[in-house]
Amino acid sequence: MTPSPDIDHDRPVLLPGGEEWRDAVHLVRESLETARAFAPGSRCLLPPVTWEAAADLVGDCATADASGAVCVTVVPGYRLEALRACHGALVRAAAADPAAEYLTDQLAYYLDLAHSTDLPTLTRTTTMVLTVLTLDLSAAGTLITHLAVGSSDVASMRTAYDGVVAAWRRAGLVC
Repeated sequence: MTPSPDIDHDRPVLLPGGEEWRDAVHLVRESLETARAFAPGSRCLLPPVTWEAAADLVGDCATADASGAVCVTVVPGYRLEALRACHGALVRAAAADPAAEYLTDQLAYYLDLAHSTDLPTLTRTTTMVLTVLTLDLSAAGTLITHLAVGSSDVASMRTAYDGVVAAWRRAGLVC
């Protein structure tokens, strides 16, 4: 796997609030932690430290605000790269890649038992979380800047916010 240019760079991101985001983050974090527990050697395609770094990132992205308000956080590049790698492993598992058979079996059992869901749903949810964390929108930068400096330009903030929410919706998040 070729590292992305973001690996050495931390990046500010906007996180959505609301129940759907919290539920998605909860499912992905717990599933990544479970894969880490099952990851001796190469049986889960990646070393345990990669699964752990990704789970930590996703766990740090849980927002406590149920009102739907946004939150600004900084995402460490190495954790974002770990999440990308884990997403790739989950895609392989969901596609029944023979090299991912152990991961497929373990996660399918866990997801059914603990969350009453399946691997394709986890993969879609992980894709959505990864997409939200990697959105590179000028609107997000504008909104982060307004929030950081305490801007009173409500019209500009609203336009930027609407752009970010539209991107989240395109990523599959209901907000």
